[in-house]
Amino acid sequence: MGLSFTSDARPPSNVTLLPNQFIRPEFGELYGFDAQQDVGLAAPSISVVQLGADGATISTTGVSGATSYTYERDTSSSFSSPTTVSSGTLDLSVNDSGLSAFTTYYYRIIATDGVDTSTSISATLTVTGDFATSTLSDSNSMTSGVNTITFTVQPGINITVGQTLTLAGLTGTQTADNASLTIGGAGATIFGSSADWRQSTGTLVLTVDTGQTLSTGSDTVITFNLQNSATLGSGVTATLDANGHNQANVSGTVLDTIHDSTLTFPTVQVFDNESDFISDSGADDYTIVHAKDTDKLYVWDGNVWYKYNNDSTV
Repeated sequence: MGLSFTSDARPPSNVTLLPNQFIRPEFGELYGFDAQQDVGLAAPSISVVQLGADGATISTTGVSGATSYTYERDTSSSFSSPTTVSSGTLDLSVNDSGLSAFTTYYYRIIATDGVDTSTSISATLTVTGDFATSTLSDSNSMTSGVNTITFTVQPGINITVGQTLTLAGLTGTQTADNASLTIGGAGATIFGSSADWRQSTGTLVLTVDTGQTLSTGSDTVITFNLQNSATLGSGVTATLDANGHNQANVSGTVLDTIHDSTLTFPTVQVFDNESDFISDSGADDYTIVHAKDTDKLYVWDGNVWYKYNNDSTV
């Protein structure tokens, strides 16, 4: 039965009154030591970044009390079949290698103090590449001229059948949309010798053809023709996108258009006699004249007349 107190009695300081005047000793008083909650090991932090074309670096800031860490990788977020990257050390950073392109990997870190363990959240990495080479150059800067564009590329990761390369920003040309724009150069067969061209956005899409691979390790060169603008322009630069690659700013300015002065011919002034234009006070107004009496062309250099194709003066 419960212990009760009269209304004027005061319970000892080390007991707690419960409903119906039951008493409960304080935990420390009852067992003779202070109670502490066992919180175990804190969960490790985790960071994953790509290393080169096919690797990763996994890092943690460490856990107080831990005696070793295990680093695991899996292609499943549930870690149903994990691969151990490293274990049994206190290394705060380890490298992984041999990863496959375009694949998403899941990583976690398990800390232990020999008794308890704790596990980080999972971190993901999708393997991507940077272009080793991406350049553009052209052959003709004359307004309305047919311009041969040379594109040189080397991917960081192999680009395979059905995957694409997209050049964008080649605006200002007179070349209309063409889903089968002819391409040439040593690498043309990789893309089936044609590409999809869109005039308004200046976009060229190259698709890797059946049985082909755009490989890393060496440059691939293709060419294609675009008609320059009919007006003057300062040229454009392009961007390059491809499966599994970070976008690149392509090196080189193309489609710069200038007026071709060699295509603008002066008007030929005709005189009956050579002496007429030589003595004419308006000789400075003429560049080329034709004298009927000699049936020759004469060129005015601003000071004297020269026979056309002949250095002698008149």
